[in-house]
Amino acid sequence: MMEFNKSEQSFHVLGKKYTGKFEEYPIVIPKAIDDFKEAYQKERKESTFTRAIVYEPKRGPGHTIGYFYLGALIEEEQLGEVPEDMYVLNINGEFATLSVPFDVTRMGEFYYALDSWIVEEGDQDDDEHDNIEIYRPTDTGEEQLEIHMRINHV
Repeated sequence: MMEFNKSEQSFHVLGKKYTGKFEEYPIVIPKAIDDFKEAYQKERKESTFTRAIVYEPKRGPGHTIGYFYLGALIEEEQLGEVPEDMYVLNINGEFATLSVPFDVTRMGEFYYALDSWIVEEGDQDDDEHDNIEIYRPTDTGEEQLEIHMRINHV
């Protein structure tokens, strides 16, 4: 079941920056996940975390290469020393959010549904800011996906 809402939110992400062609993200992102997991476990001595991906949105057909940060959702007090190859992202704003059980084969559908809901609410997505995906572990071993898009009121 898809759940939608909008609210002021703050995110703190410790992550690494990656770049790639948008069309290659299905290959690039799994490699980035493995790379970050290894680096995070080495630096933080922790094997579990809530995964976060902060994406540059694709802004049109001529925009072929993008960046994304892949990392762990953290609380500010958990920060400690930031490893040399990692960044801390502190992101605040008003977001429209879709929460749904994660299914990689339905990502396009999820983004379309969130975009449509934003328009129905009388708002518009703000493509000048990055999108955020949070993958929360559940008791069943599956992940609950949250897609957060910054919004502007029209």
